[in-house]
Parts: sequence; C-alpha cells; structure tokens
Amino acid sequence: MDRDFTRWAEGEYVHFDRCPFTLPEDAPTGIYQILVVGLDVNGEPLPAVDGAGNAFPDNMIPVGQVVVT
Repeated sequence: MDRDFTRWAEGEYVHFDRCPFTLPEDAPTGIYQILVVGLDVNGEPLPAVDGAGNAFPDNMIPVGQVVVT
C-alpha cells in the first residue's frame, strides 16, 4: 500500500487488499491471530480503540486469523 498517513483525514477509511507475509517452514501447527499496529512518523504506536472507545492492548488491532496445518 502506498499511502502517506500524515494526510489521512479523521473518519476516513483506508482499504488495502494485500499484505503478504511468510511463515517459517517449521511454524508449529495452530491458529494464529493477526494483529496490526499503526505507527506515527517516529515509529511510535498510534492509539487504537474499538467502536466503544476501549483501548486495544498494546495498540494492537486484531484483524483476522490464520490456520497453520
């Protein structure tokens, strides 16, 4: 995704449909949660809250799961 988040307007939704990642060949089987963290220009985590205003632990937003078999 090519996007300068310093120009991200409050309330604007930004969508991207690809975020490839590689798991190690020897990754243990199981269900893994996928989390994302937004970073500011200094690499510091941005605050992340749910729809009710509750903070996500460590500003990590759960976005899905992957199953390793």
